Amino acid sequence: MSHKGLSIDAERTKGMDQEIRELVAPHESHKSTASRVLLGYDPIQPINLEWEIFSTKWEEDSGQYPHGRWERSWTELKIAHEAVAKRYNQTRYPVPYKVGDKVVHRIHQPSKAADGIAAKLCYKWSKPTVIEGFLTPVTVQLKDPKTDPPTRKACVFEDVQKD
Repeated sequence: MSHKGLSIDAERTKGMDQEIRELVAPHESHKSTASRVLLGYDPIQPINLEWEIFSTKWEEDSGQYPHGRWERSWTELKIAHEAVAKRYNQTRYPVPYKVGDKVVHRIHQPSKAADGIAAKLCYKWSKPTVIEGFLTPVTVQLKDPKTDPPTRKACVFEDVQKD
């Protein structure tokens, strides 16, 4: 036989362990916890969140003021972001194509086994097309140079020798 009040308390405090864990887990970039950055101290147990707002060893130094803590954490987060971006962008390079360049794009032919035609024998590249505009940094709108309307979008293309 269970007590109704205990089950209500258990439901109400179900997420408390997760919240405390997130508050006291150090972030890898600035090596500090969220509660230390925001409050200036780490809560050791849940009762500290309600009753002991400031620890007895509160000292007046620049690290204890919120602005200094926030500024230091923000600086270290930016440094960590730049390091990750540098690692991510090592293999990336800018698109060398401009609007008006002649390019070809790869054609992905489905197999026509029912017709007796193997896809590996079909054309792999399109006829030369002209870049009409960029839809995203890596996706272009292509058009046929002989007929004016846009033909398709493409991501993968190769340069064709310019006339």
